Amino acid sequence: MSLPFAPAQTGFTDPALDTCGCCTSDLVRPHLENRPGLPALEYRISTQATFLRRMLARLPSLQLDAMRRPLALLATRAVDDGAIALLDAWATAADVLTFYQERIANEGFLRTATERRSVLELARSIGYELNPGVAASTYLAFTVETAKGAPGRATVAEGVKVQSVPGQDERPQVFETVEEIEARAEWNVLRPQLTAPQTITQGIKELLLDGVNTGLQPGDAILVVGDERLGKPNSEQWDFRLVQGVTPYPDRHYTHVSWEKPLGSYWPPAQPAQQHPKVFALRQRAALFGYNAPEWGPLPVTVKAAYRTLISPNTPENTPSYSGLWGPDWPDASFGLPQPPSSPSQLPFVDLDAVYPKILQKSWVVLSTATGSVGKELYQVTRVSTNAVSAFTLSAKCTRLELKGQKFAGFRLHRRDTVVFAVSEELPMAEQPITALVSGNHLELDRRVMGLQKGRVLLVTGRRRRVRISDAARQWLRLTSDEDPTVRLDLQPGDSLLILEPPDPDEAQQPHPPDRVWHLMHRSGFIGTASIRDEEIEQEPPNPDDELLVEVARAARVNETGDQTVIDLAEPLRNSYDRGSVAVLANVARATHGETVHEVLGSGDASQENQRFTLKRPFVTYVPAATPTGGRSTLSIRVNRVLWKEVRSLYGLDPESQSYAARIDNDAKATVVFGDAQRGARLLTGVENVVATYRTGIGPDGEVRAGALTLLQTRPFGVREVTNPLPATGAAGPEVLEDARANAPLTVLTLERVVSLQDYEDFARAFAGIGKAQAIALWKGEHRLVYITVAAATGKPVERGSALYHSLVESIDAFHDPAALVEVGSYALATFSLEARVLVDPRYVAEDVVTGVRDALLAGFGFANRRFGQPATAADVLAIMQAVPGVLATDLNQLTVDAKPEPRAVSSSPSRQTAPATGAAPTGPLDWSRVPTLGGTQGSTPPTQVLPARPARQTNGDVEPAELLLINPQGITLTVVT
Repeated sequence: MSLPFAPAQTGFTDPALDTCGCCTSDLVRPHLENRPGLPALEYRISTQATFLRRMLARLPSLQLDAMRRPLALLATRAVDDGAIALLDAWATAADVLTFYQERIANEGFLRTATERRSVLELARSIGYELNPGVAASTYLAFTVETAKGAPGRATVAEGVKVQSVPGQDERPQVFETVEEIEARAEWNVLRPQLTAPQTITQGIKELLLDGVNTGLQPGDAILVVGDERLGKPNSEQWDFRLVQGVTPYPDRHYTHVSWEKPLGSYWPPAQPAQQHPKVFALRQRAALFGYNAPEWGPLPVTVKAAYRTLISPNTPENTPSYSGLWGPDWPDASFGLPQPPSSPSQLPFVDLDAVYPKILQKSWVVLSTATGSVGKELYQVTRVSTNAVSAFTLSAKCTRLELKGQKFAGFRLHRRDTVVFAVSEELPMAEQPITALVSGNHLELDRRVMGLQKGRVLLVTGRRRRVRISDAARQWLRLTSDEDPTVRLDLQPGDSLLILEPPDPDEAQQPHPPDRVWHLMHRSGFIGTASIRDEEIEQEPPNPDDELLVEVARAARVNETGDQTVIDLAEPLRNSYDRGSVAVLANVARATHGETVHEVLGSGDASQENQRFTLKRPFVTYVPAATPTGGRSTLSIRVNRVLWKEVRSLYGLDPESQSYAARIDNDAKATVVFGDAQRGARLLTGVENVVATYRTGIGPDGEVRAGALTLLQTRPFGVREVTNPLPATGAAGPEVLEDARANAPLTVLTLERVVSLQDYEDFARAFAGIGKAQAIALWKGEHRLVYITVAAATGKPVERGSALYHSLVESIDAFHDPAALVEVGSYALATFSLEARVLVDPRYVAEDVVTGVRDALLAGFGFANRRFGQPATAADVLAIMQAVPGVLATDLNQLTVDAKPEPRAVSSSPSRQTAPATGAAPTGPLDWSRVPTLGGTQGSTPPTQVLPARPARQTNGDVEPAELLLINPQGITLTVVT
C-alpha cells in the first residue's frame, strides 16, 4: 500500500528533543512476522490513530529540496484545520485499507479463513468440494396383511415414503426405501426352532409327555417300545419302568415324567427302542388265575386225593409237594398257565384273576415278578376271551389272553408273585425344548419357509438369557473383569446375571468337564468371566424389562430340508439370545433420509457456455456409498428425457460428453453447471427440457429413534404397517469450517489411495459420516493388522450392520493395498465423574458461575475436543474450571472413572482404591492459606492424577477398539464455597 507520507527512516524526531523516547514509540515502522500454525495472521501495519500521529510528526521534516521545508511553519494541530482534516481523512482511509488487507490475507489461507465461501473456494483450488453431508439410514420392517382374503404378499418398490412420528422438540422426517423387495405374510415374523424330537437313549431317567392331562401318578407303569419289537418278538429293545415323579407344566403344555432306574442295562443286555419309539401307560394291574389258591400242605387228604386223580390217576400218594422259592406249592403248577407252543402257529395264553374288559387285542402286556427273581417280559395281545376256569380248588370267570412273545417258563413257576401290567394307552411324547442360545451363523427355523433367497437382509431381535447362582454354589465364585484381571466381583447365591457369551460347547464333551467359563454381566453393569460348574447355576428366561437387542444379518445360504428351513448367515451374530425371545424379521428394506422432488430447472440454450441452474430446494440428499468421499448424490438430470452424467469436475471432458458438475454453495443450495463445447457438451436448445429429480433432507435431524418411522405416506398394496426396529444412524451435516480445514488437505495427502498407516486414518476421517478415526498397527497371528477405530460425526458408535459401516469398509477395500489386513471397529466409550468445590467471586452470581463451570467441563471434555486414547488429568480439569470468569479458586475432591462399577471384593489394583462418587461434596471450610495466590488451586486430588484411556489393543487374541474418555454429564458434582 502507498501512503501519502512514506517515512524514510524509523524515527522522525530529533533525539536531543526527545529525551524520554515517548515521541517516537509509535513512529517505528512495524515489523510483521507470523510463525507457522497461528489461527490468524497479523498483516495490518497500523490503525487510524497511529497513521495520523505519524503523518503529523512527519510534517516539519517534509522537504521539497535541500533548502525548503514548506510545512515547517504549519504550527497548528487543530482538527478543524483544513490541512489537519485532510491528514485525518487519509489516516481513516489507510485504516480501512489495512483492515481489509488483513482480512483478505487471512481469507487467502485455509487455516486462517473465517468465511465458508473462502474455505469453499480454497478447497476447490485443489479439487476438493466441501462435503455436503450424508443422510441417515436405517432398515424398515414391513408387515404384510394376514387377514382372510388378503393376497399374502406385496411388492415394496424403491421410493416408498415413510414419515416419522416426532417426539418432543422434533420435526417429522421422511425416509424412502432405496431398494425393491418382495414381502410375504409368512416372512413377517420368523421364529427359531424351539423344540426338537426327544431322543430315547440309554441311561435317561426322564421324558416329556405331550399335554398336562396324562392321568399318570407316581407308582404308575409306563412302557417304552418301538418298531423293533413289532418285527422281532425276541428283540430286547424296549423297557418298562414305574413312574417316580410326575410334574405338569401348563404354560409349556407338557408333563415331565421321571423314574429312578435309568433305561437300558449292560447285564442282562438291553437297549432302549430306537425305531419310532412310543410311550405307553399301562393303566391296569392284574394277577394270574390261582395267585390266591390255598397252600397245598394244609389241605385235607380227600382234597389232595381228588386233585391227584384229576390231574393224573397214576400219581403216587407220596408224591412230594413243591414249595419254596423255586416252585409252586401244588404238585403241578402248569394247569392254567401258558404252555410252550408246540408249533409256530400255536400261541401261549394266560388266565387272569378276573374279567378285564378294557384289555384289547394288539395291546401291550408286561409280566413281571414282584420279587424280581424272573424279571419282566413284554408281550403283545393277539386274542382276548372270557372263560370259566376251575383249578386250585377255585372257580371263576376270567380274561384269557393269547400272547405273542417268549420266556413263559419262569412265570409258570411263580404264579403267586407275578404281576400283569395291561391296558396300554399311548401317551404322545412332547417336543424337547432346545435350551441352546441363538448365536453364531447358523439359524434353524421352526418351520419350512419357502422363497427366501441368498443375500436376504434379516433383522434378528431378542433378549439375553439370565443365569441364577444356585444355593449350592461355592462361596468363592467371582466375576473377573474384562478390563482389568485384578478386579473381581464376588458372586452370591441368588445373583441374577445376563449371559453375554455361553461357554464353549466342547467343554461339555469332556469325560469329566471342569468348571465352564461364562461371560456374564452383573445387574450393576460389571462385565467379566467366571468359572462355574453346571450344578452351580440355573438358567432363567429374560426379564420383560431387559434390553431388546436388534442386529442386522444377511443370509448367505438357505436350505429347505423336510419340514424345516435352515439359514446360514454371512457373519456370526454379535449377540447371544434367549431362544424363546428371538424373532426374525424378513420383510426388510434399506431406507435413507430424504424426500424425492421432481423439478423443471428451465430451458436449454445451445448458444450459451457453461449454462447453470440452481435447485429450488436446499440440502440435496447424499446417501452412504463406497466412494472416496463416502457419499453419493441422489441428483439426476435429464435433458430431453435423456439422462446426463454427473462428474466431479468438467476439466478433462471431451466436447461431446453429456455431463454436468454440481456445486454446493454457502447456503447449502446446489447449482448444476454444464459444459462449453470444449470441456463437456453444451445444453440442447429446448423449452423446459432440463428436468431434475433429487431428494432433499440431510444431516443429524434424520437420526430418528427406533420405532419412530410408522406412517406410510405411500402404502404398497398388501402392506399393513411398517416400523424401524433400529434407530437411523450415520448422518452428517454439511461440512463446517473447522472440519473443512482439516479434511481438505486429506484428499491431497491420500490421492484416493491408501498405503501408509496415516493414509488409513486420513481416508477414514475424510469419509462422510465419520467424525473421528484412529489407525494403529497390530499383530494378528503372523499377519500385520491395521485396525481403524471410528466414531460417527454425531458422536455415536458406528454399528457393524449400518450402511455407513459397510460403505466405509467397502471403500477402504477398493482403495487400499489388497495384501494388507484391515479391520474397522467402533470406539468404546468410557466416562469419568468428578467432585469439586468452587470459590466464587462475590461480585458474580454463584449459579451463573457454577453453570459456566459445568458448561466449560462439558465442552472441554466433550466429543468434539477429545481424541481416542487421550487421558484426562486433574490438571486439565483444574485449568478448565479456573478459566471460567468468576472462579477465584477450586478444590478438586475426587476424580474417578465410572465406566466400570466398583466390585464388592477388594481390588488389588492401586487405581481402584479411590472411593466412588457418593453425591454431594463436603461443605466444610477450606484452608485457603495453602492457596499461594488468588485463583490458584489446591485440593485433595493432586493435579498429577491421570485417568487413562487405552488405544486399540489385543486382549486374549481379540482386538479391542480404542477408548474415548468423556466426562459424564450426570457425574459432575459442584459445590459453591463462600
